[in-house]
Amino acid sequence: NAFGMRNGLGINDPGSGYNANQPYANRDPRFLNTFTRDQSLVFHTPELVRIPVNIFIDKTNPNNVTSGQDAIYKGTPTGYYTYKMLGRDVVSNWFNTSTPRCFPIIRFAEVLLNYAEARNEYLSVPDQQVYDAVEDIRERAGLLPFQLPAGLSKIQMREVIRNERQKELAFEGHRFFDVRRWKIAEQTESRLMHGTEPVKTAVGTTYTTIDVRKHNFKQSMYLWPIPQTEVAKSTQLLQNPGY
Repeated sequence: NAFGMRNGLGINDPGSGYNANQPYANRDPRFLNTFTRDQSLVFHTPELVRIPVNIFIDKTNPNNVTSGQDAIYKGTPTGYYTYKMLGRDVVSNWFNTSTPRCFPIIRFAEVLLNYAEARNEYLSVPDQQVYDAVEDIRERAGLLPFQLPAGLSKIQMREVIRNERQKELAFEGHRFFDVRRWKIAEQTESRLMHGTEPVKTAVGTTYTTIDVRKHNFKQSMYLWPIPQTEVAKSTQLLQNPGY
């Protein structure tokens, strides 16, 4: 749900045009390039034509192996797989253990996001340079319009930048550390994780939000425990809180 619509609005915005019955229509293009969802297209041999990935519970044929819950839960409890970093020439009926794709250590989008975040935190209100850095990323992603609302406060811009980092840098190893350096992991890492259950019926496919799991991040988890052997060596060395 962090990925909004192509018009730049979040899915909970009344003017976004989001339709829960067609949850993938007109979404932020980065959504479709980040997740493999029901009916995502992959290559199929021998014709090397694109065919849809089926991640649904099939109610049209009760004898079908995909008619039970295992159709989703045995493969992916969330109803999604990752698509980002997946080689575009991967075919659906070959067994693949790797993909020929370089993993980015740092790329220009992160440079822009780092700059926007640092400058926004330095200033009392975001200036045009902050806007430009964020809007460059949104424009490249294909949002229309890509411009942000004028007059955002420092706090509002902070939330925009954090959301852009979550989307743009998804599955690149940043989110784990971002929420910890922002000291918001108690909120983000303790939420109930949801997924999507696509169910295919005779009249179409329905999409239901399902509960997946809930984690419990404690404030003490920001720090590692000091090895007890080291604490025992000195009465002046105090163990980190919570351990």
